[in-house]
Amino acid sequence: MFADLALSLLVAPEDDAFTELAPALVGLASEVPGAAPLGALLDVVALLLLPVVRLDEARRRLSRDLPVDAALGAAVGRWLDVFVAPVASCAALQDVNDALGRHDVAGRQAGAILVGSEIVRRRSESTGVGALDAGALRRIVGRPAAELRTRGAAALLSSGRRAGLTARYEALAGHGARGGELITKADLVLAENAPVLRSRAARTGVRQLVGATEAIALRVPRFLRHKGARGDAVTSRIRDEGSYPMGGFSSVSTAGNLESVVSSELAYLTPGADLVDDLFTVRWALGELLYYTRDESVTSRPRTTVSVHFSGDLALARRKDRDAPYQRATLALGAVCALVARAAHLLRGESLRCRLVFDRALAPERDVIALALVRERAAKLVEIEVGEEAEVVAFEAEESTRAHVVALRVRGSSQEPAPTSPGRVVVASSPPSIDGVVPAAAADLEAWARITQAVLISI
Repeated sequence: MFADLALSLLVAPEDDAFTELAPALVGLASEVPGAAPLGALLDVVALLLLPVVRLDEARRRLSRDLPVDAALGAAVGRWLDVFVAPVASCAALQDVNDALGRHDVAGRQAGAILVGSEIVRRRSESTGVGALDAGALRRIVGRPAAELRTRGAAALLSSGRRAGLTARYEALAGHGARGGELITKADLVLAENAPVLRSRAARTGVRQLVGATEAIALRVPRFLRHKGARGDAVTSRIRDEGSYPMGGFSSVSTAGNLESVVSSELAYLTPGADLVDDLFTVRWALGELLYYTRDESVTSRPRTTVSVHFSGDLALARRKDRDAPYQRATLALGAVCALVARAAHLLRGESLRCRLVFDRALAPERDVIALALVRERAAKLVEIEVGEEAEVVAFEAEESTRAHVVALRVRGSSQEPAPTSPGRVVVASSPPSIDGVVPAAAADLEAWARITQAVLISI
């Protein structure tokens, strides 16, 4: 353990940040026992919690301060090049740090443990190292910095220990060449919801849902060709004569209302003068007054509402087929999340509202999708509620008077009688179907992508 800690590139025992990062290091090490050197785990924690990362100091520490031989130094340097430096310079890290910064101290540490464990788990496999004694590690990191530094340097003098550390760093750094993204959207979701993702089951559910969403979204075109009108153009324009536009001023014109006169024009006003002598009145009569023109785009955007109801029999889809990457229910939720993301992109100039209503029996699915769409909910783009299909039908009937409504029903079985309510019916079976039609696709992910594309075209 002393030798492992001595190889950290970003934090030394004498640094003030070491005391702050030590509890998160113990938690992270207990999540991935034996999978990576403690120094590498400390680097991951430092990347997630330190406000500033000094890569020049890390390079200097590797070349001058660490008592390593050529092989171990090359392995640690490769770890710096393929992981520490790219992560420290990627924009996604700042998003994760901002999400962690919104929690208290305990929440920040919990988030660093969750995100760090996912990052390390993606990059490493079991190296045969025995399970870590978290209690012993907790006692070690609480010792004086001088003792940590001295005993770590002494432990690295053993050639056998250096050879073992070299193999572990090579295994960890070598995975970077074939690993996926350094920081994924799932990491950001974990960072944002760290206080409520303490259980491994919750983390697994969110991770799989985000993975399914990204896999389906990659197979859906970002742009779709318009094949006709989308029906009646229902807009959000305020039609009352006494109301004023919500937008700000966009330009100056010689046509407008007196309420929008440019303030400098009032300098021509002469109180008490005859109309023929008042320059303000003359300029008004000749059409020379200047008026502010307002930006009315906010109040005249077309409105679209996507209404999705998840039937209670979707619980029958909580099963994973042999060749499928995720459960049927997870793929259905991922398709809806991909639909929300693509609809927000395609209709970015319009007023979009997505209302997801779950049956009462689908509490786990409702909770996990609420975590995956936390940003969309904060932006008022998505609403997640509990209700029956009859309530959804009543809402859609009322909403259709002021918006273009796209109704969608997600079911777990096609054995249920066909609904009398309007809307497209998606069945989470294997293979999935939409309105009784099975997409001609070889894999489940491709089939769900085609279903998502079909719904987007109908929007």
